Amino acid sequence: MSRIAREYKAISKLLQDGDETYSQLIVSMEPKDDMSQWGVRIRGPPGTPYHDSIFQLHLQLPSDYPMAPPIVKFEPFAMPHCNVDFCTGEICLDILTKQHWSPVWDLLHVVQAIGQLMGEPVPSSPLNVDIANILKAEDQSAYYGLIEYYIKKR
Repeated sequence: MSRIAREYKAISKLLQDGDETYSQLIVSMEPKDDMSQWGVRIRGPPGTPYHDSIFQLHLQLPSDYPMAPPIVKFEPFAMPHCNVDFCTGEICLDILTKQHWSPVWDLLHVVQAIGQLMGEPVPSSPLNVDIANILKAEDQSAYYGLIEYYIKKR
């Protein structure tokens, strides 16, 4: 628990101080009832169809964190992205797998990686095939239109 408590203290300080690296992405990040469940609100990155929108992430820390990665999901039916399962919010991101996770990473690194994924989708490993196919076809107008449609719909 001391690692999680230290992370929470560092996160609180960074967000309170308005650190630009994090405050541009993270609206809020804090534990819920206990330190194993976290709620995170992030901004869509500038220059993406997610810009000007805020998204909810749910982080669950396993009992063996930081030796095992956190389980991170978007709010179901809220994130139209080729690397996110729209129905469950599951995220396809290497660092969230046991094979690629390192205990050196912390929750801030995880949230930063998710923010980067929002701006740099990887259509070659999709959880949402429709959006991946639009990206592969390089149809920027259809991509932005579809994302904006789903974001406005929620």
